[in-house]
Amino acid sequence: MVMLTYCAGCTGFLNPLTPTAHILDLLFEPEQTLAGRVQGARTPWTYLNRWRLKRFFRKILRKA
Repeated sequence: MVMLTYCAGCTGFLNPLTPTAHILDLLFEPEQTLAGRVQGARTPWTYLNRWRLKRFFRKILRKA
């Protein structure tokens, strides 16, 4: 059984204690997530991923 979180920080904190996945992992890779084969990003990748996502949404919102 995999614990599902919406917070990347909680995923990173809880993962050493119990199999944990981020909700977006379930959305984009459901089979791998439920099988426990998805690993969350580690620092500094978590910061880079947030920055890239913000940049992506800013582009989308400017076009709308």
